[in-house]
Amino acid sequence: MSLKRILVVITDEETGKLAETTLQLDGYSVIRVTDALNALEYARLNKPDLVIVDIDMPRMEGLTLNRRIRHDREIHFVPIIMLTSARTHPEDRIAGLKLGADDYLLKPFVPQDLSIKVSRLIIRGEEHRAFSPLTRLPGNYALEAEITKRIESRKPFAACYFDLDDFRQFNDHYGYEQGDRVLRFLSMIISGAQNQWGNKGDFLAHLGGDDFVLVTAQDKVKAICDQVIHEFNHIIPDYYEEHDRKSGFITVLSRKGESRKFPLMTISVAVAPNENSSIKHYAQLLDILNEMKHYAKKQPGSVWVKDRRQQTITKE
Repeated sequence: MSLKRILVVITDEETGKLAETTLQLDGYSVIRVTDALNALEYARLNKPDLVIVDIDMPRMEGLTLNRRIRHDREIHFVPIIMLTSARTHPEDRIAGLKLGADDYLLKPFVPQDLSIKVSRLIIRGEEHRAFSPLTRLPGNYALEAEITKRIESRKPFAACYFDLDDFRQFNDHYGYEQGDRVLRFLSMIISGAQNQWGNKGDFLAHLGGDDFVLVTAQDKVKAICDQVIHEFNHIIPDYYEEHDRKSGFITVLSRKGESRKFPLMTISVAVAPNENSSIKHYAQLLDILNEMKHYAKKQPGSVWVKDRRQQTITKE
């Protein structure tokens, strides 16, 4: 099993180092940042298993970071521990809990107290993420167990990582309710393609947001990916309003207030085959899939790409 990742967002060097050292000794992988804006971006990109936030920080104080995490569709589920000082008003701690923090710890803290709170929330987070509440598909931990089992069996397989292009902008424009409809639609067409072309033992997981992974046989990849791309391209315009459909794009304001145009969504699929048992562990597979996903997103339109060592590009 891969190490659980903890994001520590603490400005004070001494406190931050104590938290980092404590968690590393407990066996966690720790990333420590001192800037809340960088922390938010890291959390979106890397999906940590838990975030520890100091309530008092420059640029974006801890309560604001809590609120932004809880309102971000991709990372809203991540457990949060607030660090507060004895001087902090009780009202601030209550506000933090109302904004979505799962627990708080007073500074200066006892390392054992931090260890206990982190362990408890990690276990609770695993239970919550066993299945996606939106699609009812297995989540991250079930996928890791499935991949580990297949690697240990030394039987060939392929993992297909489905990811939508410009989905965040669609959410910003139409709202999360409409975005959820798109995710349920995507889940349906992947499941449909799997049922039509795949094998009985195939495994589909929803990792959160617009990220889905299908584990199947290598000779089934082309038929499944081609069908998903075809159905997605054919139906996704129906989720846009008529004037956006006709123009072929939506106009979205950036966080800086700048107006930008984004085309109708497409889908990128990264494929990592495990030929000759070349993949040794789950983290290695994720690295390959992420590399191929970034490559796929640079291609125009909806595409599926295979690991570059045996590369295939198919587009529509």
